[in-house]
Amino acid sequence: MIPPLVIALLAAALPLFGAGAKHIANYDIDVTLTSDHKLRGTETLTWWNDSPDTVATLQFHLYLNAFKNSRSTFFRESGGQLRSDKAEGDHWGWIDVTSMKIRQGADLTRKIVFIQPDDANLDDQTVIEVPLPEPVKPGGTIQLDIAFHAQLPKVYARTGWHGTFHLVGQWYPKLGVWETAGMRGRAQPGWNCHQFHANSEFYSNFGRYKVRLTVPAEMVVGATGELRDKQSGGGAAKTATYTFYQEDVTDFAWTAQPNFVRLERMFEAARETEPKEIAEIAKLHGISEREAGLSDVRMILLLQPEHQRQAERHFKALAAAIKWFGLWYGRYPYKTITV
Repeated sequence: MIPPLVIALLAAALPLFGAGAKHIANYDIDVTLTSDHKLRGTETLTWWNDSPDTVATLQFHLYLNAFKNSRSTFFRESGGQLRSDKAEGDHWGWIDVTSMKIRQGADLTRKIVFIQPDDANLDDQTVIEVPLPEPVKPGGTIQLDIAFHAQLPKVYARTGWHGTFHLVGQWYPKLGVWETAGMRGRAQPGWNCHQFHANSEFYSNFGRYKVRLTVPAEMVVGATGELRDKQSGGGAAKTATYTFYQEDVTDFAWTAQPNFVRLERMFEAARETEPKEIAEIAKLHGISEREAGLSDVRMILLLQPEHQRQAERHFKALAAAIKWFGLWYGRYPYKTITV
């Protein structure tokens, strides 16, 4: 049985009643899912050095390489067991960066090296570093064009495939976080780009994501953000390309399966909340009722056919979460939520 997937909530919440986040790392990604559970993709990364430091190298996470073999740090620490989930047989996953170039500049591909900043495990390939021909100065930006090829593992530890089902998380070359001296008690500035450990969480900057997903035409797709476009592919290969866009998130995940039942319903803030509730929250936090008010949200369910009769239950639970978390902790900051 495949559990419900909450894709939009992979992104960290924004500050209570606050404005949008700084867009430090922005991604424009094109990726194709093949019938053998492989990904072929290109990404354009635009990174803004919002620090007082001059940065001479870049470090990236290649999380899928945690599933490359039993010698990775993740497998050494977990033994292939994560909670009640166990890795299956020889269905390994991996990711290769096949090209990395500065936009209208140097080819960095041959300069890429694997590093192991945490444990010196030379068999671990979940972090790469690349030196830059010219450092990125404070307030400067750099734009990279990256190509990659990946194999999804049998579904395990929040990513992979099972039959025709695909849960695609932590799947693209992902920049680490540059931290200045004093940040979280840090003595010296540098990259926070840890290897993939069995007991850890993901950490990255906020940014904008525009992602085009090309999948077999029969797939039903759900992903982070708003669906902006869907196009059918021409020729013998029957495919469909979905374009998603979202600002103010720290990651992008997606799922695809032919037999998903996709249902939509609007969370209508005016109908779900009462004026007195908004007034109480505004008074409690010392803010205006406009700031305390909630927003309309498009709720999207992706259900297995045998669970379709539970749709009303899911919609009610989701609406309750949007309402009460919104009143207690701040309004849900996105226009869609996919479960």
